[in-house]
Amino acid sequence: MDEEFDLEGLVEQPTLTQEQIEQLYLARYYYAYGIPFMEDTVYEGLMNLIRKYYPDHYLNNVHWSKDPEPVTLLHKYNLPFAEFNINKELEEAIPDYILDLKREYFENYEGRYGDTSQKSIELIQDYDTIYERVEAFGHRNLHISIKADGFNYTVIYFRGHLIHAQTKGRTGSPIDITAVLRLVLPLTIKTDELVVIISGELVCYKESLPYLRSKYKQKFVSTRSSVSSLLRGGLELQDIKTHLKPLAFKCRSEYLHTLTEEFEWLKANGFNTPTSLTFYYDEWKTLVQYIKFFEPYRELLPYSSDGLVLAVDDSNDFYSLGETDHHYGGNIAMKVGVWSPEYYVGSVVGIKWTLGSSMYSPEAVIEPVTVANGNNVTSIPLNHIGRMVKHNIYPGSEIYFKITGDTKITLVYKDEDLENIT
Repeated sequence: MDEEFDLEGLVEQPTLTQEQIEQLYLARYYYAYGIPFMEDTVYEGLMNLIRKYYPDHYLNNVHWSKDPEPVTLLHKYNLPFAEFNINKELEEAIPDYILDLKREYFENYEGRYGDTSQKSIELIQDYDTIYERVEAFGHRNLHISIKADGFNYTVIYFRGHLIHAQTKGRTGSPIDITAVLRLVLPLTIKTDELVVIISGELVCYKESLPYLRSKYKQKFVSTRSSVSSLLRGGLELQDIKTHLKPLAFKCRSEYLHTLTEEFEWLKANGFNTPTSLTFYYDEWKTLVQYIKFFEPYRELLPYSSDGLVLAVDDSNDFYSLGETDHHYGGNIAMKVGVWSPEYYVGSVVGIKWTLGSSMYSPEAVIEPVTVANGNNVTSIPLNHIGRMVKHNIYPGSEIYFKITGDTKITLVYKDEDLENIT
């Protein structure tokens, strides 16, 4: 592959544009550094098109860790190179005996549980597809839990000591965040196992944002993007300890045989876990009832959530359902109900034009609309003039938009979306 992206045979197809392919490469690059570039649902939607129509494309067949740095695209869009500098004071504070244990592990025991990174999870936004997947699981115990909207991590305990922690992203080598996670995770666990590997999600509580914004004068836009700031350093250590919140949802151990056992072990050993329960799936309406049961938690929990995770509870059964380079077959992420895109309507008061590198781009200025996360939306990107003309958007008209994440605002223009609104 020439440098970092391959557009051959794609740009002339109606399903994908050159801009969308370029955005995928940039999203893979920035995501590794915890920098939001594209919503997960948008990323998965584009990737599903590639998997369906272009099965031989590079993005389908190469793991994110093999992606080169997208130098050409960064220059093309005048985007900054990502940096991730862990606080030097924290790194220097790691005891020598931990560094010795870390060397011993990576020299002699790495790969004890295969790849320590976690795969992505298949995102599904419609009940019909969820029904197909759950029927394929069969009648068995299923584990359902809140999907926290944060920053994925994996941590290794060796001889009972926390010796290594790393990020998981869609591109680049995993980033070592051991120094930071030693502030917020148990430093030791009681176990006679040589190696225990735990994965989870780093979140920042909603109530932390006003304090962080005020103290550091930075744009702590959302709970998810704030996690990146807390990891990168530059904040007081006490603030990192207070506002960086780790959740754990996976424990790889020879003694734990179901996801329920893993959650119970994690809670008993000082880890916080996402809200969850286990149930026997016998018919479709049973799952629907549990989805409804969890919906109030979206607002009640102190951290942001962007769906529910449904998994086969038994570990042997889970892995027997197969896997791809991207997903395991034994679990799915459900973005339905209150986690579906939220639709809004606004009154257009003006059109703002921005000159880009080669053309003007329109933006609709609207009367402020308060959305579910409490923010006021005052403008909607229209992407290009053709879309504005086709949908008759002008001062005095109404415009429909949806929120697909904490900060993502998208014009509603597809016929099926408009049908959902009306």
